[in-house]
Amino acid sequence: MSIQPGEAGASAQREYEQRKAADVKASLDKTLGEVGSALSPEPQATRAWADGAIGERKLDAVLTAMRGLRTLRDREVGQANLDFVVVGPAGVFVVDAKHYRGVITFRDDGDASAPDLRLYVNSQDRSHLADEMRWQMSKVRKALALRVKPVPWVTPVLCFVAGTWSIPMPPVEFRRVRLVSERSIKELIFERQALDAASIDRVFRALADAFPPR
Repeated sequence: MSIQPGEAGASAQREYEQRKAADVKASLDKTLGEVGSALSPEPQATRAWADGAIGERKLDAVLTAMRGLRTLRDREVGQANLDFVVVGPAGVFVVDAKHYRGVITFRDDGDASAPDLRLYVNSQDRSHLADEMRWQMSKVRKALALRVKPVPWVTPVLCFVAGTWSIPMPPVEFRRVRLVSERSIKELIFERQALDAASIDRVFRALADAFPPR
């Protein structure tokens, strides 16, 4: 698959292809007696990158269908990347797409004297994702502070594109990071009118200058 820098899922797709090539080479390097292993399914750690790219492309299709937005895709920030930076009427949204299957819920891993609320997808503790998003948000806010006055509101967002939300009260925010699906993200991005079209364009150009395609 040919994906250019700055396209949704580009970094994840490249990482997947590099890991897959390495896995194939490792299998081919095994002795003839172990040749059956070359036919085994690719490792989950490798497949996760392909799933990540799929999730980013699914979310990109949703964002592309919304009018009045300007969106940066797969942008470099240090050694990491920003999946999406969306500039819309309600401000700036730093969005990470997660293609995790399973029930998204909160769990208290503490006790009555010391509660410890965690974010889970099925049996996997995904709480660290919120910390990563707050780090990404801080980088975007810092870049804007150097280029735009006044600095617009920046919201970190985790968008789960394949999960199932716990009921009757699905989680909507964790550690000051908004939690959405590909269906509910539109409501968040258009929930208020803070930026007009000219401001959206100005902020978008400042961010495009600050964060090059990865």
